Amino acid sequence: MLGVLASKALASSPSSPSPSSSSSSSYSSYSSSPTTGARLLFLFPAAAARRSRRSAVVALAAALVIATLLALIWSRDHHHHHQQPQQLLTHDRDPNDRDPAPPPPPAPSPAPSPNPGGTPAIPRLIHQTWKTANRTLIEPVRLAWLDSWTSLNPSHTHILWTDASADAFVLARFPGRVHEAYARLPQRVQKTDLFRYLVLLADGGVYADADTVCLRPVDGWVAAVLGEGNDGNDGGVRFVAGLEWDTDRKTEGVQLCQWVMAAAPGYPAVREAVERVVERIEAASDAQLGSVDEGVVGVTGPVPWTAAVTAYLERGGGGGDGNGGWDLQAECARRGGLRTGGVRLGDVAVLGITSFSPYHAHAGGVDHPHALVEHKFAGVWGGGWKGNE
Repeated sequence: MLGVLASKALASSPSSPSPSSSSSSSYSSYSSSPTTGARLLFLFPAAAARRSRRSAVVALAAALVIATLLALIWSRDHHHHHQQPQQLLTHDRDPNDRDPAPPPPPAPSPAPSPNPGGTPAIPRLIHQTWKTANRTLIEPVRLAWLDSWTSLNPSHTHILWTDASADAFVLARFPGRVHEAYARLPQRVQKTDLFRYLVLLADGGVYADADTVCLRPVDGWVAAVLGEGNDGNDGGVRFVAGLEWDTDRKTEGVQLCQWVMAAAPGYPAVREAVERVVERIEAASDAQLGSVDEGVVGVTGPVPWTAAVTAYLERGGGGGDGNGGWDLQAECARRGGLRTGGVRLGDVAVLGITSFSPYHAHAGGVDHPHALVEHKFAGVWGGGWKGNE
């Protein structure tokens, strides 16, 4: 329609005479004679050129009109094509419709093995403590003891905590009640007792006193005693404790040593030990905390440590023996002591006296295949601990 109107407008304009105009009639009459037409074109060349330009303008105008119409049609269809999904989502949708339920989540992957690729559940960290980390200020014999841990365990990270760095660790990682209990302890050995539980609870690994000697690589401990795991794979053990006393100590019964211990971060038995020690510190008098036997052994040392671990096992911690809890005291009595070997209960390994205390009580010597750590007993009783002198 727009093309027809444009053609009529161009045809009726003054610059484009209609076929019925007089100029057109004259041209027709003159052009009836070839000679006359040629003469007229020769005599009036400008008029001929104007007529040719008018024809070109008319054709160009018609082309422009057609192109414009096609562009409008394409734009309308294209816009409608792209807007239709949005219109369906926002305007044409029934408000009662609901989105289809999402597809069910994929089935969970099988739980990984406790130690994929031979990585132990207990981190390869070795924590030790001493008054200073400056090797020039540490006596040569103690340096040899400390170096036994690094030389036999090159794949482990060895951390020698000083009194100052241990204090800063407790303040940063255990502010509040735990730090308040730690700060109340008057003897350095008591702070070191609590620190070992806290660092294993937070970061895991192996803790060893500075007067111990490593006799066998840590990665082979469980395999050497229980025959489980090798090449760095501990078979899923997440907690390792060793006996200091078994049935040989008639008056106090079973007692676990605390100069060496190992645990995965956050292990429940270690957490229970921290809770028990903090409660004992809060309940103790200043005089009790200042004593060696009562304040060290009974408040922060092996007594609360043994009580926490045995209570955990008796409740079935670590997996129990398949029939609920497990009584360490009764087991040692049944076996007539636990001189060598050990017991595996789920993710717990309790090792006999020889493993961490060779030559102690009726244990085997350092050359026994189950001997893992030798304790030099460099602390001095009576006048306080050597670390406090």
